[in-house]
Amino acid sequence: MMKEIALSAILFSLSMSMMAQNEKGTFSIRPMAGLNIATLNESNGNFCHTKTGVTAGLEFEYGVSRLVGLSIGMMFSQQGAEIDGTTEEHTFNQGIDHLVYSETQGKLRSNYINIPLLVNYYIAPLKGLAVKAGVQLGIRADDRLKCETQTVEANQYQ
Repeated sequence: MMKEIALSAILFSLSMSMMAQNEKGTFSIRPMAGLNIATLNESNGNFCHTKTGVTAGLEFEYGVSRLVGLSIGMMFSQQGAEIDGTTEEHTFNQGIDHLVYSETQGKLRSNYINIPLLVNYYIAPLKGLAVKAGVQLGIRADDRLKCETQTVEANQYQ
């Protein structure tokens, strides 16, 4: 967890572009690339682990004023999770309790096309540094699940 926080802080500081903001009424196109750290939350909490991937695309910005810009982007993003876990299940058949363990390992890979719509507010004394806020539409382009499960009946008792 601490490694992920440190890596996120480093990537955040590297992602702050030092390019000059747009002048009012002008357009700009910026390439964007980065590292994506994704995970999924499973209901029992013990299955999914972090998966890293790449994200890349373009951002188009229109300068509303010297300090404010509107941007829309299109990003390809690799997301998903590493799956590793054990579950146990009790089944009762004719008064006998069957305890079954299942071990699962695999990878879920999901590719998305993300379309962020942002308002960029440039901090005047720090040329090129912007605070960005907005919404993002994510469209799943592709999913692949590779998984192996082994099931073992542990014991039977009445």
